[in-house]
Amino acid sequence: MAQGPGVVHASAHATEGKAGLIVLNLTEGPGDLDFLTWTPDPSSRGSRSGVAEAYEEISGHLLRRAAVPLQERIFAELGAAPEALLQRAAVLQAHGLVPGVPPTCVEGRPGAGSGVAGIHIVSVRPGPGSDSDRVLEQRGEAIGRSVSGTEAGYLGLSDVGRMIPAGSCLGPAEETAAVYTLLDRALSAEGWSIRDVRRTWFYLHRILDWYDDFNRVRTHALKGLGAMSATCSGPLPASTGIRGTGIRGNWCTLDVLAMRALEGHAADVRRLINPQQNEAPEYGSAFSRGLSITTERARYLLISGTASIDDSGRSMHSGDFARQTERTLDVVASLLAAAHAGLPDICQATAFIKRPEDLPDARRALDRVGLGAVLTVADVCRDELLFELDAIAVLPATSRPNGGA
Repeated sequence: MAQGPGVVHASAHATEGKAGLIVLNLTEGPGDLDFLTWTPDPSSRGSRSGVAEAYEEISGHLLRRAAVPLQERIFAELGAAPEALLQRAAVLQAHGLVPGVPPTCVEGRPGAGSGVAGIHIVSVRPGPGSDSDRVLEQRGEAIGRSVSGTEAGYLGLSDVGRMIPAGSCLGPAEETAAVYTLLDRALSAEGWSIRDVRRTWFYLHRILDWYDDFNRVRTHALKGLGAMSATCSGPLPASTGIRGTGIRGNWCTLDVLAMRALEGHAADVRRLINPQQNEAPEYGSAFSRGLSITTERARYLLISGTASIDDSGRSMHSGDFARQTERTLDVVASLLAAAHAGLPDICQATAFIKRPEDLPDARRALDRVGLGAVLTVADVCRDELLFELDAIAVLPATSRPNGGA
């Protein structure tokens, strides 16, 4: 992938390991944040054992850039997740790195073989000061990280629902409401609020059974927390809502990325407007299609989970995977174009494919546009939707100014 000036991107940094080709897509952004994605070699049947070699590469990046993981997700078959976590911890400790906040493990079947479909990490380089990097804990368990960079503060939370007491036996809607209560509590404890949240990732067990209830609870929670009030001038977070069972077997797994300018600095946050789709709140989903965040050095474009939906919120091309994929890529390109960017500026992406037999076609479609992504099998939010894509793009702040409203 070609990136703009000020962005260093290795689209296929590869080494030969015991498990075959170890591919680490690495984007060193012009600002505080870097983006790492590991995927197993599609021709290898041994993706399970490639995790250790992946974390060897990841550890090298963290040490070289003096960076720490802010967001970390492992997409894997749930049976492979414990082994992947053990391999991760062993490699990090061997390099003198503290395992820190446990990554979020989400059910994600790979396109070939068994085991792990991919790993996403957003890392950040802490600025000066002894308090610039803190692991956040509740009840003695690490739940997130607060990092001050050189121009912005960042707060990442991993699987917020892990703070729900064991044995609570909540239903899906009740659990989602409890997750929002815990989110508000965790943010408030650090002097942050829901209005600082820029990106959410929801992985929902059996999503098709209760997605309407999820939207109802999310909207109610955001209104109650002041994110959708008449006095709130900021946009809603960009978001993904997709099928995914967490390693705890829970209904609602939530990861959160919050960001705000440090004192004496500025961060311009704008909602991206897409002429090809209406706004999600118009049909009951409380999120922005995408956000543009511009700091002094970098411009981050956060693209929500996007599928084949028209400008009135209706699904398009039912049953036709190729046309749904084409429509989705067109919509993502349109969102990026609103910020004077394009598909080549994407540094991290996840593609969700409903039917396993469509994985080869998905890979070919993404290859045609030069887009690397973690590919995983998962239900999308509507039964007739077969493909969804979410993404992050990064550009220098000095590139063309962003659009939006």
